[in-house]
Formats: sequence, C-alpha cells, structure tokens
Amino acid sequence: PRSAGGAPVAVPALSRSHIRVVRGRSTCRPPSQHSSPPFMANLPLTLPELSPPLPPSWYEAPFVIRSEPASLPSASLDALEHLSSSWRAHAEFYPRGARSAAASALRLAPRRSLRRLRQGDASGAYALLPVPPRRWPQLLAAAGVEEPPFVAEARRRPEEECASAVGHANVSARFERELRWRLLIVGGGPGAGMHLHADHPPASAWHVQLRGRKAWTLCPPNQTRGGGCLEATLGPRDQLFFPRGWRHATATLDAGSASASRLLVTPPDAPLFGAAVQDHCTRGLALSRGSYEVLCAALAPCLRRLMAGQWTQDGLDSQRADSARILA
Repeated sequence: PRSAGGAPVAVPALSRSHIRVVRGRSTCRPPSQHSSPPFMANLPLTLPELSPPLPPSWYEAPFVIRSEPASLPSASLDALEHLSSSWRAHAEFYPRGARSAAASALRLAPRRSLRRLRQGDASGAYALLPVPPRRWPQLLAAAGVEEPPFVAEARRRPEEECASAVGHANVSARFERELRWRLLIVGGGPGAGMHLHADHPPASAWHVQLRGRKAWTLCPPNQTRGGGCLEATLGPRDQLFFPRGWRHATATLDAGSASASRLLVTPPDAPLFGAAVQDHCTRGLALSRGSYEVLCAALAPCLRRLMAGQWTQDGLDSQRADSARILA
C-alpha cells in the first residue's frame, strides 16, 4: 500500500502466531505492538457461521446459518403478491427507500405495496408487510424453508407466556400487528434497504432470505459503524439471528429481494421486553381505551411475570389460568 503522496507504507508482518481460527474461518490478528494499525481500525468483521445443533447459549451473539444446496426455486414475486392478497394489516411502503432515518412511509394494502415495488420508478422503494400468524407457515413454504428448532420451539422461550395469553383472548393477530412480530420485507431494486437502527420492542430477531440477496451490517448495542461491527450477505434460504439491542442496516443486492423476519424473546430479553410492552399498553389505553382493553388485560399477568423474571415453564399453567380468570 502507498500513502496519499505515493510513498510506500510499511505494513506489519504477520507470523504464524498471529493467525487464529474462529469457527472454522481463519482471521488475521495483528501483533500486539501494532494492535490498531490505521488501515485495519474500522474494517467490519464477518458474521460467525454456525451449523445445528446450536450451543445452549446460542442467543448471546449474532450468527448466520447457511442453507444447504437445493434445487427448489426461490419464492416468486407473483407468489408473494398472491399470498398477501388476504392480509389485512397495512404495509409500510417507503417510496424512496428507508436508508435514512428521516424516510417517511405510506400506509398501503399489502398487495398494492408489492405491485408498486414492481413498477419501473420504484427501484429504491422498500416495503414492510405484517404477516398474520396463521399465514406465516404459508409464506415460509412458498420459499421452501422451515423455522429451525431454536425458532419453532417457542415453549422454551419467555414469549410463550404472552403468546398463550393473547391466544386465549383471541387477539393474537392484534398483538403481533402492534409489535410488528412477523414481517415480509421486500425491496424494489438493488440498494433498497433500511438505515442503521435497533428494533423496538427490545427483543431478539430471526431473519431468513426468501429470494435475492441482502447485505447486512450489525453493530453491538450503543455502537455505530466502525470497529466491532459485523457484516454478512444472505442468499436464498440463508438465516440470520441477532440478539436484542444490536443495531443493523440492510441493502438489497438484487431486484425484488425479499426476506421474512420474526421477533424472539430469549431469557435475557424478558424483563426489558415486558417493560416495553407494558409501556405500550399504558400509552395505548390512554389514547383509545376500548381498542386496547382486551389486549392489555390478556397481557397483564404475563408482563408482570416477565418483568419479575418469573417466566419459567413451571409457571406457565398458572399464568394461563390468571389470564382466563381476568378475561372471564
């Protein structure tokens, strides 16, 4: 390498002792006397790749699961448009994309938002479509994917407390729509995506790429781009998990790139998630008591347990009984 003036720049030599292997991937570690050379200081790192079965503490750090080679085609935009025709919740449609925090969204019917994405002048547009709980398996099946066990086995996570409560009250769809629990995310063309942000309510997230490719940047909580951030590119059926608080930005690499995402409440998430949803209910009841009363009454017992760290499986039956009694 050369400096701006053209003079050669000395690069610290790397001996065999400066190379380590991380999860099967070799990475270079500069010598201690050159711990932060200028040309390496802000380079993002590659996201770790894991293969099932996952370790017990899988939820503590972000990782990628690569798909096995498959002959199945990716989900088509026609299929996604057809599936969304029966969804009722409005989509967030960003005509100019969402790469800026100041981007504004339109509220459109799901099918209409996908049609807008396919127009010639919508190459930078981006759409977030809430997926009804009952339609989620159909969406994944359209791309030939299934939830992995660590996602599908919700009974082993704190969120089952609240899922059971809203199910008994018949407000599961309302609960998930309010919190953007499951989403279909589609970009119009290359370069569409989302600015660097953290999810709210505070929970972990699982993403699976349905078609096309998408580039991800993830930064640890309270950190912006630079050293310590991680990068990955997902192709069809590749999966990504990241814990609560990790800031992330995305950019699609192909026209019509689509992914599905859902929130996960892992053990470390429970107290903060419970407090955030409790605050959501408090504000909702103040604005429109009638529309929030049933939902928030159903959630009250489980939120108290989450905030107190009492979400264990042993208490699930009593929590269900509490919810049924309050709704009776």
